[in-house]
Amino acid sequence: MALAVVRDLRPELRLETAEEIAAFEQDLLAEFVLARADTCCWSGSGRPSRTHRSP
Repeated sequence: MALAVVRDLRPELRLETAEEIAAFEQDLLAEFVLARADTCCWSGSGRPSRTHRSP
């Protein structure tokens, strides 16, 4: 697996209100989910790398 260094294209953020922080957290989570989904598609595995086990 190859790794790449990436940089955020957004300007420096100054999150001042609770709404701005919540919106930023939601965007960050969405980016993570999309990146994980893209990785599964390209790897050919089509399944998550983590497994959940029943106790």
